[in-house]
Amino acid sequence: MSNALRGGPDFLLSVDSPVNIPSAFWSTLSPMTPRPRLLLTAALLALVPAAQAADLRLYPTLGEVTSQPLKVEGGAVTVPFPKADWAWVVPGSVRLLGVPVTRTRVTPGVNVLRAHEGEAVRVLRGGLNLKGTLADAEALLVQLDSGEYLTVRPDELAFSTRPPSSRDVADVKVTFETGGAGSANLLYQTRALSWKPRYELDASGDAATLRALAEIRNAGDQSFSGSTDLYAGDVRLVPENVPMPTLRWWENSPRPPAARAMPLSPRTALSRLSAR
Repeated sequence: MSNALRGGPDFLLSVDSPVNIPSAFWSTLSPMTPRPRLLLTAALLALVPAAQAADLRLYPTLGEVTSQPLKVEGGAVTVPFPKADWAWVVPGSVRLLGVPVTRTRVTPGVNVLRAHEGEAVRVLRGGLNLKGTLADAEALLVQLDSGEYLTVRPDELAFSTRPPSSRDVADVKVTFETGGAGSANLLYQTRALSWKPRYELDASGDAATLRALAEIRNAGDQSFSGSTDLYAGDVRLVPENVPMPTLRWWENSPRPPAARAMPLSPRTALSRLSAR
């Protein structure tokens, strides 16, 4: 199914599908077992102009994004991520498929507070109004006029000029150095996307109508348009013989480790819900 998945509030995706349930199925249920309610429901969204064209595989705890083909020229390609969306990306999951990658570099977005280092600020905490100087933007460290140092939260700072906005933060840039040119797809996993099912089964004799309600969540700001597959079951992320990176793995880091979703077991594979 092709539709647009907007960033922001959750929405419901519904598709009705009649199925025949063999009578042998009901014999496997104990009289005290509540019959599964399997109604499959869905609502298509209008296309969003700023949506990123990508195919999605959604799991209960995360989503896997595969971009439309990217053109790789000059032995490298750079992909920007808004900093707010980068915070949701599973570390080590960003990969480029289709061309050999020799190195991956991640350049973090610029902290706009750096431009205010050395400036006079006020710290608003617990009803107090403390004057000081922003000593370290990264550590949110303020030197008070009394000479003491205090670590603060961003919402505790008051500036004499216009304070920085989260929209002023530069994108995180992921650069792939490749062994040649060609067409490639960007793949990554994000915890901003997820879904959970609700089921209802209307049974009459040996026949039944199977429906399902998929509650899809996009906690990030990025919108997507393209095909979407929904998968049930647990997903385990396994590094491929490479230690997981530290919180600052973009510094002097080789190619980040790839993470992959473990295949679903036969039992959970039977509960796969595909909306395409």
